[in-house]
Amino acid sequence: NMQYFTDTRKALEAHGFAIGRAGTFADYAPSRLLRALVIMGVAAAGVLYLSLVIPALNHRRRAVLLAFVVLALIGMMPVLLGAGSKIRVLAALASANLFPALAVTGLLDLLGKRRFAKDTPAWRIIVAGWVLLGITSALSLVGAGYLSGSLVDTRYLLEFDIFRGIKLTFVLPMVLVAIAFMQRFDIFDGQFDASAGVLGQVREILATPVRVGSLLGGLVLIGALIVLVLRSGHTSGMPVPGIELKMRAALEQLFYARPRTKEFMIGHPAFLLALCAAVRRWRTWIIFALVLVATIGQGSMVETFAHMRTPIEMSLVRGIGGIFLGGAIGAVLVALVAAWNGLLERVKRAG
Repeated sequence: NMQYFTDTRKALEAHGFAIGRAGTFADYAPSRLLRALVIMGVAAAGVLYLSLVIPALNHRRRAVLLAFVVLALIGMMPVLLGAGSKIRVLAALASANLFPALAVTGLLDLLGKRRFAKDTPAWRIIVAGWVLLGITSALSLVGAGYLSGSLVDTRYLLEFDIFRGIKLTFVLPMVLVAIAFMQRFDIFDGQFDASAGVLGQVREILATPVRVGSLLGGLVLIGALIVLVLRSGHTSGMPVPGIELKMRAALEQLFYARPRTKEFMIGHPAFLLALCAAVRRWRTWIIFALVLVATIGQGSMVETFAHMRTPIEMSLVRGIGGIFLGGAIGAVLVALVAAWNGLLERVKRAG
């Protein structure tokens, strides 16, 4: 038995662990002023999003400033007084949802202003996709800082308290991005009036007769969304397939921190495909769907930081690994799409 303890100690020390007397964690309570500034930043993000989806607000600067001041004071005062536990939870939830939506909305505005040539080579689309994925992800990760800053204290670090709303953070960013997208574009390419605004387009969509194919497609999408929600959270609502468990085990060995499947298999590849679809002038509803799927990856990266017990550098490395792996998979998909389109063109010319 003594040899077992000796070998265990040597193994722990070989991995960098320090052996000593067990103790308790020192209490950690950040500065009230710094935490209040974090709350103010979240309020600014909320007002910024409203200004991006309600263009009329940009012509009423005083009203926007007043809204920011009111929201900031409501959030900051309880924190400055040493309370505000509910405010902090709401600020963390808002950070997890707002910043991915703001990052993707910024991408939409960028693509709207800078039009790529339709015949842009696939390799340029891939390179541009990597750059834009990196920039968008960096903007999303700003929200991770606000999320962590809102919650961090001893109770959350030891998980006596936990972040609430993880399942919501996989759905609400897509809703916010969908609103921003529909405010900017007619998702059915002229069938509806984009100038009618989001609510106008929604009303017209709801009044449209539904075909059987559209109904079945909608049911498939709803099913995929349910699976996404059930697979998220502190407790899983459905079992993980055996092949995915094997893939996770392999990634654990390859990476310092295993990238999340939602990011490198779903969100980030969809990001590059969305850019490809925009460049190639695919139908807007296809771009819309791909952008929403890409938002999943952005929200997932921020949500990773909601696990307060995990060292922040590990969460960061996990997100970066997902960006690189997802970017590589997305590049392969873009290349396959280009090869398929090239094959179709040759067949048409031969015919």
